[in-house]
Amino acid sequence: MLGTELPRQRGLATSTLPVFMTEQLTLEFKPTHHPKREIGVGQNLQILNHLQEGKSLTPLEALSQYGVFRLAARIHDLRDAGVEVKCEKVELSNGKSVARYSL
Repeated sequence: MLGTELPRQRGLATSTLPVFMTEQLTLEFKPTHHPKREIGVGQNLQILNHLQEGKSLTPLEALSQYGVFRLAARIHDLRDAGVEVKCEKVELSNGKSVARYSL
């Protein structure tokens, strides 16, 4: 995995916000409501790495490749962290439309 967790300092106490550094940028994710874990950090990095390889991703591909049920929520997290993610609407062979995300 490209991401590495960095320690955060605020005053004398260490912050619990997850901050990750990739080869190209630093991402800071918002804290979650769950008291014992950070939701989506691993998935966010998997998706970011996928997109940084020049690949695009649909919700069905995200589910099959990474087990991500809510790709739009992970894309929202990445955008909140400063990543510019593009979205285009694509039509499937069955006539349904889905979002395809890329950088």
